[in-house]
Amino acid sequence: MDNRTLVLHLLQCQNVYAGTSPLS
Repeated sequence: MDNRTLVLHLLQCQNVYAGTSPLS
């Protein structure tokens, strides 16, 4: 797993979390 893949994965997770966060 290289750096680019890791960054992309983190960005994707952040996007999903921000779009579906039920707490705020």
